[in-house]
Amino acid sequence: MVKRAGTRGSSSEGGPPTLSDRHHILFNRQEWRLRPQAQELREHPSLVPSLDRDVHEELHAACPAVPLLGYNALSKVAKNWYPQRDTLRSMDELMYAIGQAAKHPLMHDIERDQAHLTIEAIHIQKPFVEAGLIVPRTQTIIDLGRAA
Repeated sequence: MVKRAGTRGSSSEGGPPTLSDRHHILFNRQEWRLRPQAQELREHPSLVPSLDRDVHEELHAACPAVPLLGYNALSKVAKNWYPQRDTLRSMDELMYAIGQAAKHPLMHDIERDQAHLTIEAIHIQKPFVEAGLIVPRTQTIIDLGRAA
């Protein structure tokens, strides 16, 4: 069961502030730091959202690590992924880019299967990310200056 998170600074019941963690969509760290292109993807701000701590712990208990892409797929994804400001959209764009890379005619069947496993591991995280995403409060600035 995925819990729904409150907003930063308050809990959904009006209690103490919600505790949050930074979650790397592309985990585990050891694998995704093996190649510079993989590390760049892993560290992209749109793929490192703040999640409610309880939901983050649930995610890691329920979701497998995301398999590192093979060399050819990783190269294609690094060139063709268009990150978005929104984490969920960035995840969708990343899965799309991986799927497109897997369709390349020179891609070996094993690397293609590995790409599909990577897509599945990212997809499994989506309900947790959606439930636990903590969006910083926006500030509204009102100009109280004199009118001419």
